[in-house]
Amino acid sequence: MQLVQAAVDEARGKGADYVVLLSHMGEAKPSIGVSSHELIAATRGIDVVLDGHTHSIIERDEVTNLDGKKIPVTQTGTQFAYVGKLVTQTQTPWPTI
Repeated sequence: MQLVQAAVDEARGKGADYVVLLSHMGEAKPSIGVSSHELIAATRGIDVVLDGHTHSIIERDEVTNLDGKKIPVTQTGTQFAYVGKLVTQTQTPWPTI
């Protein structure tokens, strides 16, 4: 989690307006010992998570990060059965999934 937080901090420090985490962790605890939901809860600065691994269909879930902000999480299943779309906007609420 420290490496992810360091990468987020670096991106923000270099002027990133948004930080989109593209992960392959899933919501079940994988062999690496942390789920995408746990990662979000233990970090700050991530705006949205496009997740995978568990092949779930998650249109939109929300996980509260360290700052108390609700971070959207989505997964599109498996074998290209579904396609996801992320629409960003500069006004709240953001993002729209």
